[in-house]
Amino acid sequence: VERPKSPLATELDRVVRTIAAVAVGVGTAFFAISLLVGSPADDGFLFAIGVTVALVPEGLLPTVTLSLAMGAQRMARRQALVRHLEAVETLGSVTVICSDKTGTLTCNEMTARHVVTRAGCYEVSGAGYAPQGRITRAGAAAPLDRHPDLRALLEVMAVANDSVIRGADGEWQLTGEPTEGALRALARKAGFDDAGYERVAVIPFESGNQFMATLNRTPGGGARILLKGAPDRL
Repeated sequence: VERPKSPLATELDRVVRTIAAVAVGVGTAFFAISLLVGSPADDGFLFAIGVTVALVPEGLLPTVTLSLAMGAQRMARRQALVRHLEAVETLGSVTVICSDKTGTLTCNEMTARHVVTRAGCYEVSGAGYAPQGRITRAGAAAPLDRHPDLRALLEVMAVANDSVIRGADGEWQLTGEPTEGALRALARKAGFDDAGYERVAVIPFESGNQFMATLNRTPGGGARILLKGAPDRL
């Protein structure tokens, strides 16, 4: 299936065809004039060919450059900047742009929707970093005192975490990584309180390790190592 041409490509084709038609018309006119003044047909034909060829390069280059510049201006008005004019033609044929850059196509917010433990799967409601939502299992509420597996998981998510979520002017703002912010918001939705934990040491997350570990004093007076990261590394 042949793809339809972009408006810029269609305009360029029209300009090129117009220049070619004008060049051929001028060459034909010069050939006719040469015959009228009595020049030999061979000389008149060669002269007409020379005029035709000379007209196309001189008129095509500035016309194409001007068309590309006009296309770049049109894209600039639509908040799209083009560094090289040659890219205008390519962008004019683009129909779909795929991007995985967080914040470009999304709000730069992550939200946990499901929690899976050995006991089963939990569903999470609410969006964004606001601590508003419920954690349920099979449609029923899942309080932490009745689900120790969920509490143990949320303890790691909330304590082995460097993000901070604050409410200001009715909005919740995150300081830190969006992934950790989603985990902290999840713990708050469940009502987990990490105020009594004191961090003693930490192994920060690195791409080579793919995990984060913290040593914390717990509210009961003991000590605990909390670890989160990629399952294959853990």
